[in-house]
Amino acid sequence: MFRKYAAVLLPAIIFLLGGVQTALADGVIDRVEAGQLIVLVGGAISTFFLPLASGPWAGALKVSSAILVAGGSLVIPLVFGFSPEALVIFALAVLSAVATEIGVESRIEATA
Repeated sequence: MFRKYAAVLLPAIIFLLGGVQTALADGVIDRVEAGQLIVLVGGAISTFFLPLASGPWAGALKVSSAILVAGGSLVIPLVFGFSPEALVIFALAVLSAVATEIGVESRIEATA
């Protein structure tokens, strides 16, 4: 059972721990970083609960969720102000979206 969810859980844990570590780099989590972390947690939860790409619709839903998370992690600093940590968290969200797309594509190719 662990193997079934390891492909989703391990990247999500690395993603979230990287975000928290980045937010704590300056010693405090401000409201921008807290908002971004909330968006990241929501994205990790949605990625976990969405089906494991059983068809093109599921893959599109999973990737769309990751793109929305990346967009949300950019909108928060645009509204409340940028910091170097906020930009790194946004970059992590973009990399996660790219990794999600690659994972979905490889899963679809493997089942085709």
